[in-house]
Amino acid sequence: MKSIGVTCLLVLLATLSAQVASDHTPAAVPPPRCRPGLAVDCNFQNENLVWSKDENNECKTIVNSCVFDQANCARYRQKRPLLKLISKEECQRLCVNDCSNAPKDTICTHRGGKHCTFQSQCELTKHICNTGEFWFQEGPLPCGSNPVQCFP
Repeated sequence: MKSIGVTCLLVLLATLSAQVASDHTPAAVPPPRCRPGLAVDCNFQNENLVWSKDENNECKTIVNSCVFDQANCARYRQKRPLLKLISKEECQRLCVNDCSNAPKDTICTHRGGKHCTFQSQCELTKHICNTGEFWFQEGPLPCGSNPVQCFP
């Protein structure tokens, strides 16, 4: 049991070392919880936002650490650089704030029994990034029984 813990710690340290060595190269070691054939089931309703940035220096808000690990696992398999954990404040300085050129593709969302629509994926991303309030994407219209635009 102790050797498993030591192994996990070594893998984590190797992953962090690979990230420190280069911000923009694929990781040499898989991130935690990323093993061949392992599908990690995450509870998407467990909201505890993780703030991170990608290789383009864009803020990525992810609903919880389990989903963050899955995202990095997918990136590892695609030979893409891993997302880097950063503070909420640092991430919010990187938020997209101009969605004027974004395609208008109405996005249905829900949170705490309330449904609302955003004018585009960009507007949803902007809202989550700037407020830290995660809205779950629902799918194509119609959006709930009474869709509303929650934010101007």
